[in-house]
Amino acid sequence: MYNLKIERKAIKFLEKLDISVRRDIDKKIRVLEENPFPKDKKHILASSGASLLCELSYQKWRLYYTIENCFVVIENIEYDGTVNIIEGYNNHKSGKGYPNQRKDISRLKKIFRK
Repeated sequence: MYNLKIERKAIKFLEKLDISVRRDIDKKIRVLEENPFPKDKKHILASSGASLLCELSYQKWRLYYTIENCFVVIENIEYDGTVNIIEGYNNHKSGKGYPNQRKDISRLKKIFRK
């Protein structure tokens, strides 16, 4: 069993979600605590020594986490779909005026390498 740590950014994101969605994501996080290498929809993005940066897709959500020694650290949680907030504008990372999602992954990789 791994020790679980959730970064502040991920906690703030979870607090904004509907209670039923939060429960679903919490269940997925608890599974990572038991087995951080699930067989379904997991991608290893980077490795550095004994540490791994992974991405887990769950429904419309992406969980970015690191595995280091006996710790699983949830770094970030993102919505993978598009939500129209104001007519003509959305929250999708690849939408006009928004940074590409790959830039977020690159940023996480830089933090991960430190």
